[in-house]
Amino acid sequence: MEQQKQKNGTSRDSTPRVSSSEAERAIRHFECAGGLAVTVHDLTHSLWGSLPVTRFQHSHPVCRSVKLGQFRKRCLLFEIDEFRASAPRWKTGRLHMCHAGLVELALPVFDHERLILVLFAGPARTREPSLLDFVARPSPENTDAGRSSLPDVHESTLDSLKESFHQLGARLRCLIVDMSLDLDVSELTRAVRVKKFVDDRYHKQLRLDDLAEFLGVSGERARHIVVEECGAPFRTIVRNTRLRASRALLLNSMLPVYEIALRCGFSDQSAFTRAFRSEYGTSPREWRRTTQS
Repeated sequence: MEQQKQKNGTSRDSTPRVSSSEAERAIRHFECAGGLAVTVHDLTHSLWGSLPVTRFQHSHPVCRSVKLGQFRKRCLLFEIDEFRASAPRWKTGRLHMCHAGLVELALPVFDHERLILVLFAGPARTREPSLLDFVARPSPENTDAGRSSLPDVHESTLDSLKESFHQLGARLRCLIVDMSLDLDVSELTRAVRVKKFVDDRYHKQLRLDDLAEFLGVSGERARHIVVEECGAPFRTIVRNTRLRASRALLLNSMLPVYEIALRCGFSDQSAFTRAFRSEYGTSPREWRRTTQS
């Protein structure tokens, strides 16, 4: 049974069917070739079980030093709200300079018209301002500390860098969408069908009988299928999926905790906090503060 789980890419904690080695290998290949660190904002939450948490935030020391300052909220607004709102305008990506004077590539990744990923490659610097597609209004706290060691973006290499970045975006999109969700349901293993059912509905009230109807079996048979194929009870799988989604929203959004609780299917903020603390040993608010800083 364990070999079958590994073959299907499922795990006992109901994490996504994306292979961690495939996603991380694709990212590291770009980083080695392009010399820029990659940050992933996964709006589908599908990569949260496959990549380390540091992949989902700007972890470079220069970026972190800026975010520890008084303009931390401005950093988050720029990389989350402002870029996502303008993402349809920049479907092929852009080279921008943030308010801290740092240069990075930003690439939105769409599934049809739905934004599913935002990728950042940087920080960097450039001595050719004409290459920039967008420049944010600078902040007065900018310093040059640590920036002399950042890689330079040159006109001679920019096209190849962008092409490699587009290929990375296409590869990650393929891992999220094409490996499972675009297949006909009848072609999927039962474990993946259970995961797909929960992923599509975790924000709603979910009962085992709903899954049984989806699978075309009795409630008791559905209970056995979930435990046999996914290694955990249905309630645990739903809870873990909701918690995974909540971490993505806590890290990559400015939404208040109570709204994240409701968006992720919890009855209220108290229930969300209890589940989060039980799983991670801290409150959602404290986890967000610690992780973002």
